[in-house]
Amino acid sequence: MTAPLTTPGADPWYNVTIRATITKTYRVQASDRESAEEQAHYVFSVMNDDTDERYEQDTLDIVAAPPPEADA
Repeated sequence: MTAPLTTPGADPWYNVTIRATITKTYRVQASDRESAEEQAHYVFSVMNDDTDERYEQDTLDIVAAPPPEADA
């Protein structure tokens, strides 16, 4: 998504840093806990894979920023 151009007198711009956590539970068959962990990490994906998901978001930082056209 492209940010709109700055309009004189418009609200200022901010860089907002967000940490997102995705929690999923996978059922794997393995000989021990370490192998189970390896398998789960192998199949884990941030994409929708029809596994139940829980999301959490935390704001880490908010700082004033120049308008996007200043980056060009």
